[in-house]
Amino acid sequence: MNTITPMDSANQEVWIGVDVGTTGVRAIAYTEDGTNVCSSEAFYPLLTPHPDWAEESPLQILEAVQEVISKTAAQLRYKNKELAGIALSTVMHSFAGLDEGKESLMDMQTWADSRSVSIVREMKKDEGLCRSFYERTGCPIHACYPLAKIIWLRQNQPELFRQMRYVGSLKDYLFYHLTGQWVIDKSAASTSGMYNERTLDWDDEILAYAGVTKDQLPPVVSTTYSQGLCEDAAKILRLPAGLPVVIGATDGVLVNVGIGAVEPGQLSGTIGTSGALRMLTRQPKTDPQMRTWCYNLTDDMWVAGGAINNGGMILRWVRDKICHYGGSALETLDIDPYD
Repeated sequence: MNTITPMDSANQEVWIGVDVGTTGVRAIAYTEDGTNVCSSEAFYPLLTPHPDWAEESPLQILEAVQEVISKTAAQLRYKNKELAGIALSTVMHSFAGLDEGKESLMDMQTWADSRSVSIVREMKKDEGLCRSFYERTGCPIHACYPLAKIIWLRQNQPELFRQMRYVGSLKDYLFYHLTGQWVIDKSAASTSGMYNERTLDWDDEILAYAGVTKDQLPPVVSTTYSQGLCEDAAKILRLPAGLPVVIGATDGVLVNVGIGAVEPGQLSGTIGTSGALRMLTRQPKTDPQMRTWCYNLTDDMWVAGGAINNGGMILRWVRDKICHYGGSALETLDIDPYD
């Protein structure tokens, strides 16, 4: 009788998953059975130069991503394990105008940036417009989406808007610097407010409303799409050129995959910097009252849910600004400031 034995983890392929968050990035090396081999993390500041602004430097994030990949790969070499590839996960709703060389003209507006709230308020006066956009994109009209961010830039910084050759997000910016190819995954595209969930492509009418054209945005590819590590990135990371880099999806929709909530009716609830409830669905789902969103996970899988912009971030704010428990004072006493 044949017996099935567990796969020897020592002989399994090892992949590095890179999770780019709001204020930090972590790279974790996993074997095929989900064993955590090693990891590293790095952090970068969230910039708030004005009320309602929440920005980050794309270059700082890129350098942090390079740092954690390099450190994790070095640990794998020390453990005599061969790296099979890299896969990416990033936060949603980011926007930065890029120049002809696809370098950022500005700090990147994050999901938490709400400077465009007055624009959203005006858009919501036209219920027909809001419903049309929502039913096509799965994105309720909201200041977090790049659609509103682009309109804000056009109205408030017209000279910078004219200089913008390409419309970029964190995912395509990182993938471009790792592989030399400028594309965006369906997951990140579907969280922009400009991606038509029926045609699976950028929506020309919504782009025209924002004042941009399709040739300014990256081509949309599957979340499983991969490209080889380019020569420049390979030198920086001390990894072989051509190593597969999977473009991956966004952190929000990957939560359900990570915890195994992938069957009909299974909900995930997370509280990180923000908070959200999510459920997988086989086709795009919208709400008659436009209260939920729906984003792409894979070619035939979607994630519907609702979110709040405030979560653990509020606890940290109370810790630092109200209780003044930030810094290392309590750490030296071996006390958790949250306790």
